[in-house]
Amino acid sequence: MNSTLVNFTGRLHTAEAVNALWQWDYGQKLIIQGLTLPSVYEVHFCNAGDKETILQLGDASGVMIPDACLKVGRNINAFIFLHDGNNDGETVYKIMVKVNPRPEPTDRMPDEEQRSSLDAVIAAVNAYLASGGAEQAGAIANYQYLLNRPQINDVLLSGNMSGADLGLVNAESGKGLSRNDYDNDAKDLVDRLKEMEDAENDDKVFVIHEGSIYLISPDDLGFVKAVDGKDLSTNDYDNTAKLLVELLKGLAIADNNGKLICIKNGQFSVMSPDSIGGDELNNNYTRVEKELVNALLDLVAAENNGKTIAVENGELAAKAQPQFNKSISMTTTWIGADPYLQAVTVSGYTVTENTRVDLLADVATMQQMEEDGVEALYIVNNNGTLFAYATGAKPTAALTVTAIITETE
Repeated sequence: MNSTLVNFTGRLHTAEAVNALWQWDYGQKLIIQGLTLPSVYEVHFCNAGDKETILQLGDASGVMIPDACLKVGRNINAFIFLHDGNNDGETVYKIMVKVNPRPEPTDRMPDEEQRSSLDAVIAAVNAYLASGGAEQAGAIANYQYLLNRPQINDVLLSGNMSGADLGLVNAESGKGLSRNDYDNDAKDLVDRLKEMEDAENDDKVFVIHEGSIYLISPDDLGFVKAVDGKDLSTNDYDNTAKLLVELLKGLAIADNNGKLICIKNGQFSVMSPDSIGGDELNNNYTRVEKELVNALLDLVAAENNGKTIAVENGELAAKAQPQFNKSISMTTTWIGADPYLQAVTVSGYTVTENTRVDLLADVATMQQMEEDGVEALYIVNNNGTLFAYATGAKPTAALTVTAIITETE
C-alpha cells in the first residue's frame, strides 16, 4: 500500500504532506505524525474548491485517501474532525496534499468502491487486536463507541433491536406497503358506511351531525329528487307570484278584449277604460295628456327664449326666469383707452337683449383689481352682445367672475 506522510510541528494546526500524489493513483494512505489523536477519529476529504466532503475513519496507522479525490486532478484538503463524547464535534486540524495532474490512463485497473465507515472501523479494530492491545480494544470494539452508527427509520442502531423497535413489520407473501393509508378512525368510518349500504336506504343521503352519521331523506333537507330531462328553473317565483299569474291568465279570455285589468278593493277585475274615468286612447295617451302636450308646444316659440314654463291661474304660461348665477371669463386682451373693453359671453347660456348681467367679484378678483389699479368692472348688454368695461386701468391677468343673470320683460 502506497502512503504519503504529513508531520505537524509545534502548535500549528495546518500542515502539508511531505510528498505529492499523482492524479489517478488509488489505494493511497495518509500517515499523520506529530499529533495525539484518539484511537479512532474522523477525517473529511475534498478537492480544492469542492463544497462537500467525503468522510473517512482513521486510526493509529493513518487514514485512507478516497480514490474519488485522486480522479479530479486538484489538490486535496483533509480536515481532522474530533469528538469529545458529549454529542459534539470540532474541526481541529487541516492537511493539504498536492496532486500532480496527468492524462487519464486507458489501461488502468478499475478502482475499488468507496470503503464504508463500518469497514474501516472493523479493519482498525482488527489491526489493533492483532498488535496485542486486547484490553483497550475491548472498549474500542464496543459498538456503542463507534462513530456514525447507521440508522433505520431515524432510529440509531444500538445493540440487539427487534423489528418493532425499528418500526418494521414482517413481510407477507403477496402483500406490499399500502399507498393509500388511513388511520383507525377513518377505517371505522368506512366500515360504518358499508353497514348502511342496503336496499332500504335507497335514495337517502348521509349526514354527519355532532360526530355521528345519519341517513335521512333529501326532502328533510329541503332538496328535490332529480328527474331525467328536467333542470332547476332559472326564473323562479314564489307561491304568491304564481297565484297572481294564474289569476291574470284566467282574465285573459276573448270576452275581455279591449278591457283593462285593474286592482279594485284588493282584487283583480277587468273594466272598460270609460268606467275608470279615462278617455279614448289617442296616440297612446289620453286626451287630457294630449292637450297638455299641445299647450307646451305652443309655448316653444322664439319670443319665449330664456323663459321658464310655469302654471299661472290654472294655465301654462312662459315667464321670465328668476335671477341665477353663471360665470364670465375675461382675457388679458382689452381694447381702447380708459374705459377699456372686450366682448364676453356667459358660459352655458344664450343672452338676449333683455338679459341683464351684474358681476359678483370674489376676494381673489378684488385683490387683482386693486393690484392693477382697476377702479370698476361692469357689463353692458348691447342688443344681445355683452361687453366688459374696466375703468382706471385694465386687469393684467385673466379673470373668471360670477355673473348674476336676470331676464327682464
